[in-house]
Amino acid sequence: MITSHNPVPKLGKRLKAILHQVNVAQQQQIYDYIWDGCCDHGYLGIHIQALHQPYRMVYVDRLSHLTNELNTRLKHSSEGKFQVITANICDLTFDKSKRHLMILAGVGGEQIIQFLESRTHQDYEQIDFMFSPSTGQHELRSYLNFHKFGLIHETLVTENKRSYEIIYTTLRGISENPLPKISNFGEMWQTSNQEHVQYIEKLANHYLQKSRNDHSGQSASVASQYQSIIS
Repeated sequence: MITSHNPVPKLGKRLKAILHQVNVAQQQQIYDYIWDGCCDHGYLGIHIQALHQPYRMVYVDRLSHLTNELNTRLKHSSEGKFQVITANICDLTFDKSKRHLMILAGVGGEQIIQFLESRTHQDYEQIDFMFSPSTGQHELRSYLNFHKFGLIHETLVTENKRSYEIIYTTLRGISENPLPKISNFGEMWQTSNQEHVQYIEKLANHYLQKSRNDHSGQSASVASQYQSIIS
């Protein structure tokens, strides 16, 4: 429980936005398990757990000193059902009879793709995903697009002069209830919003620099596509 005697550091804008989306999701469809993958100190999961919903909160990190510290803290201070796991996210197993939400924030898009590649299609039927990659945003989007992931919600959050995409996605029930596919470049852009414009310019410049050593022309094409959003 979060109390004045047992405070948890406040969440930044990005984690607050994820927390809000989890809250909205739980009002519409109840997950049996919510996973905070690569949880670090577990601040997001602790705030989610404080919502007192009838689900099990699962914290995962591969660094044992973090999970040991978190486990001790939660045992002495938390209410509700929780589990702390020391593991690589690619080694996790999921109860296929339950509904799951996996949150991965602050890790690279390449690492998220590795996690998705470690799953089976049966897993996909029971897991929804909320991603906020720190790098490799276009690569992750392209992977999700290729594999026909449906878009539930996406947004951009700016915190301490850095901007982060948040992508809430699923493959569950796509054939029965079609959702728009994940776009390779995003569809949430507001060209009148300077934070959005600056973020897109940063991505365009990144791929333009990559193109100097990419003779396939792919990086230059990606840079051009981003630039066209704000042209």
